[in-house]
Amino acid sequence: MNTKGFTLVELLAVVIILALLALLTSTAVTKLVSDAKNDLSNTQIKLIKEATEIWMADNLKQLPDNNQCGYLTLGDLKKYGLLDSKILDPKNNKNIDDDLIIKISATTSEYGKLIRNIEVNPENVDGCNHFLTLAQYITDLYNNSTTKINSLEVDGITYSLDTTNNLMDDRLGGTVSSGGNIRYYGANPNNYVDIGDRDSSGNVILWRIIGVFETKYATTDKPCDTDSDGDLHYDNCATDKLVKIIRADSIRDYVWDYTSSGSYTNNWSTATLNTMLNGAYYNSTTTSYYNRTKPTSVDFTSNGLSANAQSKVENVLWNLGGTSTYEIPYTNDWYVYERGTTRYTGNPIEWVGKIGLMYPSDYGYGADLGQCNKEPYNYDTTTSCKGTDWISINQWTITPISNYWSGVFAVGSPGNVSHCDASNPIEVRPVLYLKSDVSIVGTGTTSGGISYYVVE
Repeated sequence: MNTKGFTLVELLAVVIILALLALLTSTAVTKLVSDAKNDLSNTQIKLIKEATEIWMADNLKQLPDNNQCGYLTLGDLKKYGLLDSKILDPKNNKNIDDDLIIKISATTSEYGKLIRNIEVNPENVDGCNHFLTLAQYITDLYNNSTTKINSLEVDGITYSLDTTNNLMDDRLGGTVSSGGNIRYYGANPNNYVDIGDRDSSGNVILWRIIGVFETKYATTDKPCDTDSDGDLHYDNCATDKLVKIIRADSIRDYVWDYTSSGSYTNNWSTATLNTMLNGAYYNSTTTSYYNRTKPTSVDFTSNGLSANAQSKVENVLWNLGGTSTYEIPYTNDWYVYERGTTRYTGNPIEWVGKIGLMYPSDYGYGADLGQCNKEPYNYDTTTSCKGTDWISINQWTITPISNYWSGVFAVGSPGNVSHCDASNPIEVRPVLYLKSDVSIVGTGTTSGGISYYVVE
C-alpha cells in the first residue's frame, strides 16, 4: 500500500490553483453584480426619461425652443404623479434624492427639425429655467430671498417679510410660528397674472395674486361634503398649496344679496351675488340681477371668465366664519374668526365653489406691516396703512356678520374694514383659486406699462 503523502511543492501548487480559482470566481461574481446594478440603474433612468416625456406631452407650451433649455426635478415628477414616491438607487440601495435634475434641451438638426433631448443628472443647468408651477415659483421666490426681515412683531406675532419680492409669511394668523401662507404685500408688488382671460376684443384681463395658500378642495374621491368628527368643518377634502387671485378691476357694483321678492340675508351659500358669479360670470353669459328693487340685465359675454381661464379654476372650500363687529384688533384676529364657527343662526360655516370674494384678512395683510401697525378698521386714518396696501378699497368681502341677519363686512371707500347691509350695492372683484398644476410660462410680459406673469 502506497502511503506516500503530497510534497510541499505539490501542496503549494494546489493552494495557488485554488486561490486562482477563487479569484476568478470572485471577479466573475463581482462583475455580474456590477452589471446587474448597472442594468437596473439604466432601467431607473429609462423610467425617469419616460415620465419626463409624459410631462413634456402635457406641457408643450413650456418646452424650450432652439438653443434653450429647462429642467425638472425628480420631486416635480413625483408631484405630478408620474413616478412612485420612492425610487431606489441600485448602486447604494438608497432613495434617489428628490433634487435630482432632469434637463430638457432643444437643438435644430441639419434638416431644420427641432430636437429635444432629455438628460438625467447633467453636469450643469446654467442658463436653464426650472419648469415650475406658479405656486412653487412664488414659494421659491420667498424661500430663496436673501433680504428678509425676520423680527417684525405685530400683536405679539413675529412675521417674516421678503422686502425684495414683497412677500410675507402670515403665520396662519399667528397660529403657527412658521410655514404659513405666502402673501404679497405693499403698495404695488409685482403680482399681476394673465390666466388666459380675454375680453371680447381679445385684450388681456389681468388678475392679481393674493398669495399661496394651503387649501381644501373637492375632487370626485374627496367631495368635501362630510364632517366626520363633529367639529362643523368638512374633512373629506383634498388639500394642496393653491394660488389665490383677485381680479384687478371691478366688474361693477352689485348687492351682496337681494331676491326678486325683496328678501335678503347674509348667507353666502344662497346669496344672489354667489349665484351670479358662479353662473353668468363664470360661464360668460347673461342674466337678470336685482340691484335693490330694480331688475337689471347683466351681460358677461365680453367680461366674464373665458373658457381658457375656466380650465384653471379649482373647486375649493371657502370659510364663512364671522364675528359681531368690525372693530377687530388686528389682521391675525380676522384670520382666525374667518376660519371659526361663529356665524348667524342657520348659516353654514363653509361652502364649496369656484368663485368667491376676498376675506377681511386679505385686505389687512395686503398692507406693509413694517409701516402699518393699525387695526384694519382704522387703516383709513393713515397713509402708512391704506397707502401701502395693494388691494383696492370699496369692495365686498365674503365674510358675514354673526349677530345680524343681513350684515356683511366690506372695505369702505375711505380704506377701512367696516360692515354694510347685504342689500347695498358695492364694487365686486371676483376671487378664485388656481389648480395646483397651473404652471408659469412667462415672468416679464408687459401690457400698458404693467409687467405680469403668464400661466398655463
